[in-house]
Amino acid sequence: MTVRTEKKYTFNQVDKNSVRDWLLGSALGFKEVFYKREVNSIYFDSHYYFCYEENLSGVSKRSKARLRWYNDIDPLSSKATFEMKVKSNHLGNKLSHQFNFTDLDLTSSSHNLIIQLRNLLPIEMLPYFDTFSEPSLLVSYQREYYEEIQRKVRVTLDDEIIFSRPGYENLFSMNDNQKIPMSHGVLEVKIENASEAEWKKMFFSNYLIRGGRHSKYAIGINATSS
Repeated sequence: MTVRTEKKYTFNQVDKNSVRDWLLGSALGFKEVFYKREVNSIYFDSHYYFCYEENLSGVSKRSKARLRWYNDIDPLSSKATFEMKVKSNHLGNKLSHQFNFTDLDLTSSSHNLIIQLRNLLPIEMLPYFDTFSEPSLLVSYQREYYEEIQRKVRVTLDDEIIFSRPGYENLFSMNDNQKIPMSHGVLEVKIENASEAEWKKMFFSNYLIRGGRHSKYAIGINATSS
């Protein structure tokens, strides 16, 4: 598992360019390190939404299961990653497994795709998947990637966040009539094996961003349930 420290901030989507300009002008010397791309995720939960309830209750240690891929699916070349994240306060662990979309029959029903997905996972991930095997939320957003000059602190900027409930006929597609866009974006700061000095770099101060707890999953469940 990868252990890293994370801190999140939110901003009004109309301020996205100003937030980016402020970040690039920071004394830490942030530079863009990867091209902008669309991030897509299917979140999984228990039948009784255990992960969601954990997040709402604010328990320090909570879990999250998701399937992630980037940009539009090309059945012949696209890859996806199943991730199990366990977070304790600001510290996060992640267990992941990548596979090719060619390993799935994308014409299958959502139920059959979940069975196919389970068969692709390594045995050590099956207890997690069997606990959280109900597709509960689809999320899509645009992500930009930045890194400070010493390459210790990474920042991502997410905007154009859209939520939808997974469909029973097509697990990987959003229903245009059910898309719910958000008016805010998310800035996330990440450091692996952070020292105390590096940890202090995560506490940004700017009138454009607001620190605090933020879960795309919990917000998405609330948005798609109303």
